[in-house]
Amino acid sequence: MKTTKDNSIKSAPLEAQQFGPTEAAYAAGISVQRLVSWHDDSLIPEPRDLSGRGHRRVYTIELLAHLVALRVLTERGMSLREAAKLAPTVARSIAEMVIWTHSVLTDPATAPEDDPEIILAVINQGYYFGNTDYQLATFSKGVLDAPTGRPSWEGLLAGKSACDTEDLFAFLRTQGDGSPFVILPESLANVLWERAIEILDGRGTPKFRAKLQTYLASFRREKGKPRPRTKRAGCK
Repeated sequence: MKTTKDNSIKSAPLEAQQFGPTEAAYAAGISVQRLVSWHDDSLIPEPRDLSGRGHRRVYTIELLAHLVALRVLTERGMSLREAAKLAPTVARSIAEMVIWTHSVLTDPATAPEDDPEIILAVINQGYYFGNTDYQLATFSKGVLDAPTGRPSWEGLLAGKSACDTEDLFAFLRTQGDGSPFVILPESLANVLWERAIEILDGRGTPKFRAKLQTYLASFRREKGKPRPRTKRAGCK
Protein backbone atom coordinates (compact mmCIF):
# COMPACT_ATOMS: atom_id res chain seq x y z
CA MET A 1 0.00 0.00 0.00
CA LYS A 2 1.55 3.28 -1.13
CA THR A 3 1.63 6.20 1.25
CA THR A 4 2.74 9.82 1.05
CA LYS A 5 5.51 11.18 3.26
CA ASP A 6 3.47 13.42 5.57
CA ASN A 7 0.12 11.69 5.41
CA SER A 8 1.09 8.04 5.65
CA ILE A 9 -1.48 5.91 7.36
CA LYS A 10 1.43 4.58 9.40
CA SER A 11 2.35 8.03 10.73
CA ALA A 12 -0.74 8.22 12.94
CA PRO A 13 -3.70 6.03 13.83
CA LEU A 14 -6.54 6.31 11.35
CA GLU A 15 -8.75 7.94 13.98
CA ALA A 16 -6.12 10.71 14.33
CA GLN A 17 -5.91 11.50 10.62
CA GLN A 18 -7.43 14.75 9.36
CA PHE A 19 -9.21 15.48 6.09
CA GLY A 20 -9.98 18.77 4.38
CA PRO A 21 -13.49 19.83 3.29
CA THR A 22 -13.15 18.59 -0.30
CA GLU A 23 -11.69 15.30 0.89
CA ALA A 24 -14.48 14.98 3.47
CA ALA A 25 -17.15 15.55 0.84
CA TYR A 26 -15.58 12.93 -1.43
CA ALA A 27 -15.25 10.41 1.40
CA ALA A 28 -18.89 10.90 2.44
CA GLY A 29 -20.31 10.91 -1.09
CA ILE A 30 -21.74 14.43 -0.98
CA SER A 31 -21.00 17.76 -2.65
CA VAL A 32 -18.95 20.48 -0.99
CA GLN A 33 -21.99 22.75 -1.30
CA ARG A 34 -24.09 20.32 0.70
CA LEU A 35 -21.36 20.03 3.31
CA VAL A 36 -21.26 23.81 3.71
CA SER A 37 -25.05 24.08 3.91
CA TRP A 38 -25.17 21.45 6.65
CA HIS A 39 -22.68 23.52 8.64
CA ASP A 40 -24.65 26.71 7.99
CA ASP A 41 -27.80 25.00 9.33
CA SER A 42 -25.92 23.59 12.37
CA LEU A 43 -26.82 20.02 11.39
CA ILE A 44 -23.32 18.60 11.93
CA PRO A 45 -20.57 19.22 14.49
CA GLU A 46 -18.25 22.14 13.80
CA PRO A 47 -14.79 20.64 13.10
CA ARG A 48 -12.61 23.65 13.73
CA ASP A 49 -11.31 25.92 16.46
CA LEU A 50 -13.16 29.19 15.95
CA SER A 51 -10.54 31.01 18.01
CA GLY A 52 -7.74 30.26 15.56
CA ARG A 53 -6.73 32.16 12.45
CA GLY A 54 -8.20 31.02 9.16
CA HIS A 55 -10.78 28.79 10.78
CA ARG A 56 -10.01 25.95 8.38
CA ARG A 57 -12.27 22.98 8.88
CA VAL A 58 -10.61 19.59 9.30
CA TYR A 59 -12.47 16.33 9.67
CA THR A 60 -11.68 13.13 11.56
CA ILE A 61 -12.98 9.67 10.75
CA GLU A 62 -15.69 10.18 13.36
CA LEU A 63 -16.85 13.35 11.60
CA LEU A 64 -16.72 11.64 8.20
CA ALA A 65 -18.94 8.91 9.65
CA HIS A 66 -21.35 11.62 10.82
CA LEU A 67 -21.58 12.98 7.26
CA VAL A 68 -22.24 9.50 5.90
CA ALA A 69 -24.94 8.91 8.52
CA LEU A 70 -26.74 12.14 7.68
CA ARG A 71 -26.57 11.39 3.96
CA VAL A 72 -27.93 7.86 4.36
CA LEU A 73 -30.78 8.88 6.67
CA THR A 74 -31.95 11.64 4.33
CA GLU A 75 -31.71 9.28 1.37
CA ARG A 76 -34.16 7.03 3.21
CA GLY A 77 -36.73 9.81 3.30
CA MET A 78 -36.07 11.56 6.58
CA SER A 79 -35.94 15.35 6.76
CA LEU A 80 -32.61 16.92 7.64
CA ARG A 81 -33.80 17.88 11.12
CA GLU A 82 -35.10 14.36 11.78
CA ALA A 83 -31.93 12.79 10.43
CA ALA A 84 -29.74 15.06 12.55
CA LYS A 85 -31.31 13.60 15.72
CA LEU A 86 -30.34 10.03 14.84
CA ALA A 87 -27.10 10.75 13.00
CA PRO A 88 -24.78 10.71 16.08
CA THR A 89 -25.85 7.17 17.02
CA VAL A 90 -25.55 5.91 13.45
CA ALA A 91 -22.19 7.66 13.07
CA ARG A 92 -20.73 5.99 16.16
CA SER A 93 -21.56 2.56 14.78
CA ILE A 94 -20.02 3.40 11.40
CA ALA A 95 -16.87 4.89 12.94
CA GLU A 96 -16.37 1.89 15.24
CA MET A 97 -16.63 -0.43 12.26
CA VAL A 98 -14.18 1.68 10.22
CA ILE A 99 -11.57 1.56 13.00
CA TRP A 100 -12.10 -2.18 13.47
CA THR A 101 -11.78 -2.82 9.73
CA HIS A 102 -8.60 -0.76 9.56
CA SER A 103 -6.99 -2.58 12.48
CA VAL A 104 -7.87 -5.99 11.04
CA LEU A 105 -6.46 -5.18 7.60
CA THR A 106 -3.34 -3.29 8.68
CA ASP A 107 -2.36 -4.90 11.98
CA PRO A 108 -4.26 -8.16 12.57
CA ALA A 109 -2.09 -9.09 15.55
CA THR A 110 -3.43 -6.22 17.65
CA ALA A 111 -6.95 -6.09 16.23
CA PRO A 112 -9.86 -6.88 18.56
CA GLU A 113 -11.16 -10.39 18.05
CA ASP A 114 -14.85 -9.50 18.23
CA ASP A 115 -16.45 -8.20 15.07
CA PRO A 116 -18.64 -5.25 16.15
CA GLU A 117 -21.43 -6.47 13.90
CA ILE A 118 -24.41 -4.18 14.33
CA ILE A 119 -27.76 -3.72 12.61
CA LEU A 120 -29.61 -0.45 13.10
CA ALA A 121 -33.38 -0.50 12.69
CA VAL A 122 -35.53 2.61 12.32
CA ILE A 123 -39.31 2.91 12.65
CA ASN A 124 -41.52 5.98 12.39
CA GLN A 125 -43.53 5.61 15.58
CA GLY A 126 -45.61 8.68 14.76
CA TYR A 127 -46.98 7.37 11.47
CA TYR A 128 -50.44 6.48 12.80
CA PHE A 129 -50.74 9.92 14.39
CA GLY A 130 -49.98 11.74 11.16
CA ASN A 131 -46.55 12.97 12.20
CA THR A 132 -42.96 11.79 12.34
CA ASP A 133 -41.33 10.27 15.40
CA TYR A 134 -38.39 8.21 14.19
CA GLN A 135 -36.99 5.79 16.74
CA LEU A 136 -33.76 3.87 16.31
CA ALA A 137 -32.87 0.53 17.83
CA THR A 138 -29.46 -1.14 17.86
CA PHE A 139 -29.30 -4.88 17.30
CA SER A 140 -26.04 -6.68 18.07
CA LYS A 141 -25.35 -10.32 18.84
CA GLY A 142 -28.99 -11.05 19.56
CA VAL A 143 -29.42 -8.16 21.95
CA LEU A 144 -31.78 -5.32 21.08
CA ASP A 145 -31.15 -1.87 22.53
CA ALA A 146 -34.37 0.03 21.80
CA PRO A 147 -36.24 3.01 23.25
CA THR A 148 -38.17 1.94 26.33
CA GLY A 149 -41.90 2.34 26.58
CA ARG A 150 -42.43 1.86 22.85
CA PRO A 151 -45.07 -0.79 22.11
CA SER A 152 -43.54 -1.67 18.73
CA TRP A 153 -40.14 -2.65 20.06
CA GLU A 154 -41.63 -4.35 23.09
CA GLY A 155 -43.68 -6.45 20.68
CA LEU A 156 -40.51 -7.69 19.04
CA LEU A 157 -38.98 -8.90 22.28
CA ALA A 158 -42.27 -10.21 23.69
CA GLY A 159 -40.75 -10.83 27.08
CA LYS A 160 -37.49 -12.25 25.69
CA SER A 161 -34.08 -10.87 26.56
CA ALA A 162 -32.71 -11.62 23.09
CA CYS A 163 -33.82 -12.39 19.55
CA ASP A 164 -32.12 -13.35 16.31
CA THR A 165 -31.76 -11.53 13.02
CA GLU A 166 -34.68 -13.39 11.46
CA ASP A 167 -36.91 -12.22 14.33
CA LEU A 168 -35.84 -8.64 13.67
CA PHE A 169 -36.53 -8.67 9.95
CA ALA A 170 -39.80 -10.55 10.37
CA PHE A 171 -40.90 -7.95 12.89
CA LEU A 172 -39.96 -5.04 10.63
CA ARG A 173 -42.06 -6.54 7.82
CA THR A 174 -45.10 -6.22 10.07
CA GLN A 175 -44.39 -2.49 10.54
CA GLY A 176 -44.81 -1.54 6.89
CA ASP A 177 -47.03 1.47 7.57
CA GLY A 178 -44.33 2.89 9.80
CA SER A 179 -41.82 2.91 6.92
CA PRO A 180 -39.20 0.81 8.76
CA PHE A 181 -35.74 0.40 7.36
CA VAL A 182 -32.39 -0.99 8.43
CA ILE A 183 -28.90 0.44 8.21
CA LEU A 184 -25.88 -1.85 7.98
CA PRO A 185 -22.91 0.07 9.40
CA GLU A 186 -20.47 -2.54 8.10
CA SER A 187 -21.33 -1.85 4.45
CA LEU A 188 -21.11 1.91 4.94
CA ALA A 189 -17.87 1.58 6.91
CA ASN A 190 -16.23 -0.47 4.18
CA VAL A 191 -16.86 2.24 1.59
CA LEU A 192 -15.77 4.99 3.95
CA TRP A 193 -12.58 3.13 4.87
CA GLU A 194 -11.69 2.55 1.21
CA ARG A 195 -12.15 6.23 0.38
CA ALA A 196 -10.22 7.40 3.44
CA ILE A 197 -7.27 5.20 2.53
CA GLU A 198 -7.52 6.31 -1.10
CA ILE A 199 -7.29 9.93 0.05
CA LEU A 200 -4.33 9.32 2.37
CA ASP A 201 -2.46 7.33 -0.26
CA GLY A 202 -3.23 9.66 -3.16
CA ARG A 203 -3.15 13.05 -1.45
CA GLY A 204 -1.00 15.49 -3.38
CA THR A 205 -0.59 13.31 -6.47
CA PRO A 206 -1.74 14.60 -9.89
CA LYS A 207 -3.85 11.51 -10.46
CA PHE A 208 -5.85 11.94 -7.28
CA ARG A 209 -6.21 15.70 -7.72
CA ALA A 210 -7.68 15.01 -11.15
CA LYS A 211 -10.07 12.47 -9.63
CA LEU A 212 -11.28 14.99 -7.06
CA GLN A 213 -11.83 17.58 -9.77
CA THR A 214 -13.88 15.09 -11.79
CA TYR A 215 -15.89 14.26 -8.69
CA LEU A 216 -16.63 17.92 -7.95
CA ALA A 217 -17.49 18.57 -11.60
CA SER A 218 -20.14 15.86 -11.51
CA PHE A 219 -22.02 17.83 -8.84
CA ARG A 220 -21.65 21.08 -10.75
CA ARG A 221 -23.21 19.48 -13.82
CA GLU A 222 -26.08 18.19 -11.68
CA LYS A 223 -26.52 21.64 -10.14
CA GLY A 224 -26.69 23.20 -13.60
CA LYS A 225 -29.69 21.15 -14.69
CA PRO A 226 -32.93 23.15 -14.88
CA ARG A 227 -35.34 22.49 -12.03
CA PRO A 228 -39.10 23.00 -12.05
CA ARG A 229 -40.08 26.24 -10.38
CA THR A 230 -42.16 26.08 -7.25
CA LYS A 231 -44.55 28.86 -6.28
CA ARG A 232 -43.83 30.27 -2.85
CA ALA A 233 -46.64 30.60 -0.38
CA GLY A 234 -48.02 34.11 -0.33
CA CYS A 235 -46.50 35.05 -3.68
CA LYS A 236 -48.52 35.81 -6.77
